[in-house]
Amino acid sequence: MAPARLLLLLPLVTPPLAAQDEERFDGESLQGWETTDFKGGKPEGSNLGVSNKSVSFHYRREVLSPLAHAALLTELQEIRLTLRSQVNGAFMLGVEDRDGASFHFPFDLSAGQRKEVRARPSDFKLNDDSRVRKPVLDPQRLGLGYVLLDLGPLLGSRGENVLAVDTVVVRRSAYARLPAPLIVDRLMEISQSSILAGDLIIRKGGHLKVTSPRFLLLGDVRAQDGIFELAGGVFSLPQKYNHERSLIFRGASRFRLEHSLWTPGLPAGVNFSDASALEVEDSECQGGLTCDAGDGTRVAIRRTRQTGEFVIAAGADISIEDSSSVILWLPVGPQIKGKISLPPGSKVENWTSGPGMRVRVRRCENVLWCIISQPGSDAVIERTDLYAAGLYFDGNARAAFRGVQNGRRMQDYSLEVSDRKLRFVDCRVSAWNFYSNGKARVSVEGSTFGESLAFGESELDIRNSTCDGSGGYLGSSNQARLKLSGCKVSCLVVARDESSISLDRCEVSGDVRATARSSLRLTQCRVNGRVEKDAGAQLIQE
Repeated sequence: MAPARLLLLLPLVTPPLAAQDEERFDGESLQGWETTDFKGGKPEGSNLGVSNKSVSFHYRREVLSPLAHAALLTELQEIRLTLRSQVNGAFMLGVEDRDGASFHFPFDLSAGQRKEVRARPSDFKLNDDSRVRKPVLDPQRLGLGYVLLDLGPLLGSRGENVLAVDTVVVRRSAYARLPAPLIVDRLMEISQSSILAGDLIIRKGGHLKVTSPRFLLLGDVRAQDGIFELAGGVFSLPQKYNHERSLIFRGASRFRLEHSLWTPGLPAGVNFSDASALEVEDSECQGGLTCDAGDGTRVAIRRTRQTGEFVIAAGADISIEDSSSVILWLPVGPQIKGKISLPPGSKVENWTSGPGMRVRVRRCENVLWCIISQPGSDAVIERTDLYAAGLYFDGNARAAFRGVQNGRRMQDYSLEVSDRKLRFVDCRVSAWNFYSNGKARVSVEGSTFGESLAFGESELDIRNSTCDGSGGYLGSSNQARLKLSGCKVSCLVVARDESSISLDRCEVSGDVRATARSSLRLTQCRVNGRVEKDAGAQLIQE
């Protein structure tokens, strides 16, 4: 059967173009902004913050100090920036396309004067040191982000400066609107940049192939024995908080990315079960991919940047090759017996898991090792530095922890819980995470940890502790209850479904949000972040 192009689903009818795609960034938030030198560190003497409703970048002019902003530029028509500099200076706006060609647009700023800087693709010139040579900038090949750079270090300038960014407006080509929800039950192709303001449902035999420069999804994905394929473009999945959106693949479904850029902005959850599979080649996942690979599923990753994190079941088959920025959560449950030692450092040339798992990692960089401790294990982890250790409790489990601390080296430490044996010898765990499910009851006191999530009908009670966010965030789902008292929290707090979160006498540096039909209670709390709720949620502040 010939593919039916979604932009011509109805005879002689083309879906209308959406309003001009224009995105505005005000200077009241640092989300998406960062500064790094060309070696990946912080430029000496620099500081990034918010002042008077502007992004404020303080730096030394003799040091090259790029200011990066993760705005989507694919199909760019024009970018407008309202800027102010404390001193006279020559600056540039730099971009790099997805093929590695780099371009710049030079401009001047006068001391103390607010100026609107406008640039179109035709205004950019190829850099002399561009890795790839191209005659002109092709806006369809642009991806995520640009940099602002003071050229002072190249001109002999010295002293300090503050660059203020009041607003940024990015105007892109218009989207075509697709019908929502979009139900796919045959082979269909999207070849024009499109927006789907609703869910994508792929039924048995359905195959959605996206070849357009951009595809914007404002909903979830549900696939049952179907295929979702992204080939060559940019897939955007905006989210207001971590894991707001979910992509669920069941049966023999496949999720395939090839030569694509995925930009969820914040970590997005992708769940695979049954015999479903994730296949990624020559792609990049900017903003976070959290892949839950269940028993019987398959993951094959090749030549991919910013790959994401993978929570691996014992029966999953995982192969990752020639890729970077990978977080691997290895299961330590009843299938694991004896000693475990993971490769030192973040560069892995060739590693294959032992009995009880099917995981292969070859020629990868920036690999971070984690474990999920499950009931029934009888294992010893030796001479290993773990990015995170997650302690998972299900059923009617009962567990209590006191004095657990992130980052401490353990010469010989055993978990004091009755349903498993797990010992650490000469190990360091950068972040301890706690997870409860079913009807489990877990308590934590006097500890510093990285993440806690409660699911099912479980209860997670945390007292006089610090969650530094190094392992994720705080959250509750289903009908679970998460309670914190006398705690310091440096991350997102979010209640989902019909769950509840209560914070009593807590200091929170991060956003707090109640979604769906959840409830959130703040008692004598100080929150340095946004406090928000969905229409059906309950928020009590007292």
